[in-house]
Amino acid sequence: MTPSRWSRHKRRLALVIPVFLAIGSVARGVAAQAKTFQDLESRVAPGSAVEDLQIRIRWTTRDVVVDPASTANRFELVSVAATSAVPPPRRSRLNVNSLVVVTEDGAGRELGWRVVTDPRSVRAESQPSPSALSGETLYYQDVDLLVVVPNFAGSARIRLFKPRWADGITVLNQIGSVDLP
Repeated sequence: MTPSRWSRHKRRLALVIPVFLAIGSVARGVAAQAKTFQDLESRVAPGSAVEDLQIRIRWTTRDVVVDPASTANRFELVSVAATSAVPPPRRSRLNVNSLVVVTEDGAGRELGWRVVTDPRSVRAESQPSPSALSGETLYYQDVDLLVVVPNFAGSARIRLFKPRWADGITVLNQIGSVDLP
């Protein structure tokens, strides 16, 4: 390689290498943000406090889909009310109709979590003939999500996650967040 070709080659490498490094750091950041339910469960208790917050959120999805992580979601805080504390649930069971609600403080530290049912899904049964019964699950695009979470000092937001299962691990995909007043 001639010296002039080598210097052009070095200039190209000097331009390309930072791009690959930036792409790698973005990929590592995305991987670092992946949250598993098992990790959340081991680090943070479901939480209980002297009182709970009953939070009503208006949830609108762009598309009617099973997995809300695959469409645009809009969450709007409708109301927050203090209620008497409910004992924390026993070991929560996740299923295809579950959502995980995580309470965070202003610095993003997780304070507690709860498993709730996805209010978008409704089971529709029909009887096409006298001897047959059929059913399907339908999904609303516009619903009210009512969650009850412990009222921790410093609670600043709740994050909403939809679980999915991959190789025996429950991965939590964030579908949105709502800031608390």
